[in-house]
Formats: sequence, structure tokens, C-alpha cells
Amino acid sequence: IRTKEGGDVIPFDVRKRVSQQLYLASTFKQLEDDGFARQIWFKSRQPGGTTLASGLVFHKCALNKNTNALIVAHDKDTAKEIFVMQQTFHRHMDAAFRPMVKHDTLEGIVFDNPDSKDALTTSGLNSRIFIATAKNIHAGVGRTLHAAHLSEVARYDKPEELQSAIFDAVPMKYRSLLIMESAAFYNPMTSWFKTMCEDVRKGKGYTPWRFTFVGAQYDPDASLPLHEGE
Repeated sequence: IRTKEGGDVIPFDVRKRVSQQLYLASTFKQLEDDGFARQIWFKSRQPGGTTLASGLVFHKCALNKNTNALIVAHDKDTAKEIFVMQQTFHRHMDAAFRPMVKHDTLEGIVFDNPDSKDALTTSGLNSRIFIATAKNIHAGVGRTLHAAHLSEVARYDKPEELQSAIFDAVPMKYRSLLIMESAAFYNPMTSWFKTMCEDVRKGKGYTPWRFTFVGAQYDPDASLPLHEGE
């Protein structure tokens, strides 16, 4: 991953961030208990939730055949940032595991053999990661998704329409992943994400969703040392 300071790329090590460990523990426990994961990660600013969710999606697609995933950002600029993150994951993989790439655009990455003449004898993964914005409300329609990451959901204008387009596309089996993550945001258009978080927390009836909140106290970059006398 790229460092916050810029200029360097370092290994993605969740052992250095308690916030990412908490998110990962909830996800792995649900995968073990239920055979799938539907996660809501409510967060402070920059605890590493977007990076972790994108990393889990990349891991699933870059190491498995015939796997489809979708990442949805709330705007085009964030979609570009997530795309660059996916590129960084791929370019810095160990060469022994790095999959071939057939297409690499802002709309996503296709892990497959780019040489059509050689594809029959040396097949690629035939896996892909689609990247879209929340305004593309039909992003998940027409394909089965094995993983989906919805970033900064509280900022979506019409999350109800994305729900109908994406949730049913990710089956609750096959160790599938569906992660919604967001910091708090007052959205005058809809309170859908707030209501969903509250309902899951209160345990109103059966829900496949698991809720995890990580505050700023777990972020090593969210504190400053006191000066003498303060």
C-alpha cells in the first residue's frame, strides 16, 4: 500500500492497525460461522477500512479462478483512488502469485491471459473486479458476484436502488463477501444507512449483517503528544 506521507509503498500489514484487526476478526468469524460475510463497518476518518475492504476483494479475485467482484465508490474521484489501490496491490505482488492482466482500466481489472492466441494453452484466472460509482445503480445486475465492497455508503444518494441491484447478486454462500463501510455523514437525501446500522445493532429479528464500529481511539495517527504544561 502507499503510505499517507506519499513517496513510499510498504507491505499491507494489519498487525500495525487495531482498527483493521477488529474489522478482519468480525469478517473471519462470520465466514467461519455462516459460510459467508455481510459486514457493516462504521468508522472514524481514515482507520483503514476502505483499504482493508479493497484488499479483501483483491485477494479473493487475484488468487481464485472465475471470480467476480464489484467495488462501488460514492464519486468518481474516490473510484479512481480505489482503482489505483487495486493497481498497487497487483504490481507489488510476489511474481510467483501475480496473475496475468487482460484489461486494466478505470472501470476495473480483468485477470486473464492478454494473448488470445495463447489463451487455450495458458489460461488466466478469468476473474474480474468491476469499479463503479453509486450513480451507476444497475452496477450488479446481470452477473453473480462473489464479493462486493460499497465504500462511504452514507454519502450515496439512492442506496435503496443499489441494495436491490447488488445485495441479491451476492449469494449468502460460497464464502462470499459483502462489505459496506462508511464514516458518519449527514445525508439530506436519505437516512437509509443510519437506519440499517441502528436496526442491525438493536438485533431486530434475523439479519445476516454484522456491525462493527471503530472509533478514532484506535487510530495511531489521530492523536498528538501533549506539550509540557498541557
